[in-house]
Amino acid sequence: MPSIWGSYQGYEYIVTLADTASTEPVYSRVILLRDDQGHLLNLMGSPNNVEIPLGQGWSELYQQIDTENQPIFTALFDSLSLP
Repeated sequence: MPSIWGSYQGYEYIVTLADTASTEPVYSRVILLRDDQGHLLNLMGSPNNVEIPLGQGWSELYQQIDTENQPIFTALFDSLSLP
């Protein structure tokens, strides 16, 4: 979803891999911003130290953790002051 933060424009998106494409869990929420002068800002949040119960898929668990923590990630980002 394109947005504007100060003089920066960018996107917020999720990076993950299919269960069959990865040997380890890969799941991150990323905000990628760029201004007219070519400055880049990359913010990333990724669950870590997650114990995956036997029989539960890691991607569903990571998505649940991300969803529960998205307000904290958003509040942290909103607290930044960008020129």
